Amino acid sequence: MARLTDRHEAGRAEPWSIADAPEGFIQGLQRGIVGLSLHVARLEGVWKIAQHHPEPNRRGVIAGLTASPQPGDRAMAAVMAEAERDRTG
Repeated sequence: MARLTDRHEAGRAEPWSIADAPEGFIQGLQRGIVGLSLHVARLEGVWKIAQHHPEPNRRGVIAGLTASPQPGDRAMAAVMAEAERDRTG
């Protein structure tokens, strides 16, 4: 988990570290991790961009993704911002 976290937090102005987590938090997450192998026969897309979350949460996610050094994060922020504009008119 540490390597995965380090990889995805690299390049952020304030990268999060597993050491930043509250006592027991990581152990709780690790209990939910299950390894498996799947054969994918078909993919079906669903358009869900946090529509059931409160507006402050959605705006916070947009802000965080916009500030990311990762191009994919910034692209998703743009998609979410457009959906937010459509939602609020």
